[in-house]
Amino acid sequence: MVVGTCELCDVKGPLRLKDLRAKARKLNRLASQITGPMHYRDHTYAWVLRRAKRLRKPVPYDHPRGAVIWVSLDAAVGRKIGL
Repeated sequence: MVVGTCELCDVKGPLRLKDLRAKARKLNRLASQITGPMHYRDHTYAWVLRRAKRLRKPVPYDHPRGAVIWVSLDAAVGRKIGL
């Protein structure tokens, strides 16, 4: 389900452990909770978003096998979410 839209306006990183601790609040964590190596520690980036908005009603879409982060939406779904 597509539950909202936003613009990706910047990418920060790669981030070091001290960078992650400094931004712990944005990760919904305490700095003390970010202690050891992270799974993608050498390749941890922050996506900077703007104009984020929640849709009034989630819109279903066909999720392709193997897609993890990026998905191309068909035109009908794009119209329903206002793209």
